[in-house]
Amino acid sequence: MELNERIKKESLISLDPIKTIAGLKEVLTAQIADAHQQIQELAYKTDAESDKLRVTYSEKIQWATNLLTRCSD
Repeated sequence: MELNERIKKESLISLDPIKTIAGLKEVLTAQIADAHQQIQELAYKTDAESDKLRVTYSEKIQWATNLLTRCSD
């Protein structure tokens, strides 16, 4: 991932106030992308902590996807 893309994603995920639905959608999309990347980085790790993190990131993806879907309705 390019440095500029990473910086943009980090700024979207930060705790700055979200003022619009479009802003919320961008933040949720960035969180989903970040969680996917974290899962990929854990791909070859088999320890218990990595397993817990995979579940946590999967739940984060599911939660953000559900909220993103509700924003689109």
